[in-house]
Amino acid sequence: MKTKCPTDAVTPAGQGIHCTGVNPMAQPIELASGPITPADSLTIELLRPSDMPPAVLIRWPQMRSITDPRKFTAVANAAMRVLAQAVTKLASIKADREL
Repeated sequence: MKTKCPTDAVTPAGQGIHCTGVNPMAQPIELASGPITPADSLTIELLRPSDMPPAVLIRWPQMRSITDPRKFTAVANAAMRVLAQAVTKLASIKADREL
């Protein structure tokens, strides 16, 4: 089943909330964002729609990320760093009872 969310990304049906189109909701909260390669970045947002439970949106690069195998460890570390920052900010929001 597809759900309307504030992005134009279309994801396949399956577990979780899959977004397409527009939904009237509060402005997304950026939990973290950062580069994972010189050309690609990763962004994680918290969505709090008025008519659904909160959800975390992970915006991966639209195109495939290509890297030299010798640099893959750095790419993986960069992705994990952005994800860890998002986890930390989400925990802070939960601690402040905003979620």
